[in-house]
Amino acid sequence: MDKAIKELGKPQLVEMDDKEPEQGSYAKWKYPDSGVEKVFWWYGGRTSCYYETYNIPVSKKGVEDRIKRLHKEHPAWTLQECRSVAERKIAPGMLPEHVLEAWGDPKHVNKTIGPGEVSEQWVYHKAYVYFSKGRTTTIRKND
Repeated sequence: MDKAIKELGKPQLVEMDDKEPEQGSYAKWKYPDSGVEKVFWWYGGRTSCYYETYNIPVSKKGVEDRIKRLHKEHPAWTLQECRSVAERKIAPGMLPEHVLEAWGDPKHVNKTIGPGEVSEQWVYHKAYVYFSKGRTTTIRKND
C-alpha cells in the first residue's frame, strides 16, 4: 500500500460489499491525485485469503498527468513509452520496468533457465507476459 500511496496519492474508499471472504468480497478505491481507481477482490476461508487487484481505466487528464510524472521520473524513457505505460498498454520490446509500472506486480513469476539464457513468464489475472533477454517478447491474454 505504501508504494501505491507514493505513486498515486492517498486513496479514498468508494464502495465495499459486506460479504464474507468465502463468498468473495471487493472494495473499490479511488486515488484523487492521479485519477486512478482500483478494485481489490479477495476470497478464501478463515485460514487463508487470496486477493487480486484490477486497475480501472484512468481519465484522459489522469493519463496526461501520469505521462508528465513518468517522463520526469524516468528521463531515459521515450515519450511514447511513457504514454503506453500511462495508458496501461504493454507491447513486445518493453522493459520489465515498463510492465511493472503499467500493470503492477504479477501474481507469480515462472523462470526458465536454458543454455546462456533466462526467460520469464509473468502471470497476471487474465494475461501472461513473456520476457527474453530483458525485453517483453509476447503478451497472451485470456479473455
